[in-house]
Amino acid sequence: MDFIKSISLANLPTKIEKLEQLSKELNHDIYIKRDDQTGLELSGNKIRKLEFAVKEALDKGCDYLITCGGIQSNH
Repeated sequence: MDFIKSISLANLPTKIEKLEQLSKELNHDIYIKRDDQTGLELSGNKIRKLEFAVKEALDKGCDYLITCGGIQSNH
C-alpha cells in the first residue's frame, strides 16, 4: 500500500502472546496483541493513528499538530 504515507513513531511490531491460563480454562488457544508495548506515552491505535497524521502534517510544513479523542481514550 505505497499510496498510504506514514511516519514510524511506534516500536513495531509488538508481540503476540499466548494467554496460557485462559487458554487452558477455555480449552482453546487464546492470544493477545501487546500494543501496550508500542512505546512512547501513547500506545495501541492512538500512536498508529498519529503515524499518518504526523506524516501528513510534516508533508504540509505544519508547525503544530492538534488532535483530539474521546474522554476515556487517554488521547
